[in-house]
Amino acid sequence: MYSLFQTYIDKSGSAYFPERQFDQIANSLYNSYVEFELGKLEENEAYTSRVEYLYKVINKTNSDNIIEVVDCPNFRKRIRINMKYREDCNGRITYPVVPIIKARNNEIDMMQNDPFNVGIDAEPSFVVTNNSSGQVIWKVNSTTIPLEIGVTYCRDPQKIDSENNPSVDFEAPDYIAEEICNFISDDADNIIENFNRSAMKQKFLSRFISIPNPV
Repeated sequence: MYSLFQTYIDKSGSAYFPERQFDQIANSLYNSYVEFELGKLEENEAYTSRVEYLYKVINKTNSDNIIEVVDCPNFRKRIRINMKYREDCNGRITYPVVPIIKARNNEIDMMQNDPFNVGIDAEPSFVVTNNSSGQVIWKVNSTTIPLEIGVTYCRDPQKIDSENNPSVDFEAPDYIAEEICNFISDDADNIIENFNRSAMKQKFLSRFISIPNPV
């Protein structure tokens, strides 16, 4: 990626960007890219496929809460959460899996005291709060302790470190790596105040890819 960036930025009189500066720009732009794509998540297949490689799935048994930092390492965004519970009916046992609906902190207490909105096994709810240790948890409200809580979430993206670890493979598909390098070279042009080439490059890239705003 660093070599491709140098190809994009290369021209007579261009400033030289060492690996350390490349990494700083690259990580800022890669983070912006992920945030932009997550904002468009499931809007269509193209946006969803761009971040699927960041998905992680966990299942926690016999618990009514998810401890974010423990159960979902490198958590960035929740994609889906569901619950499995036991249901007995006329001697038949089933184990339904149902989605868990998120509730707001300012309404969860009223919901739990409202027979029409209280969290039950067939229609559980959860709220994001803190435990006694100050950890962020997702507390599930249901009739019984869930047999299993299933979570799909998006993790934080990889840190690009071409200075110290130049041989590490980039985690995203090659086409995304090329897009990121285009973003980096465009940002580098802005840094060295090569605004004409930056404007031309953005106009060209906008015909093919989504250009997120750098953070």
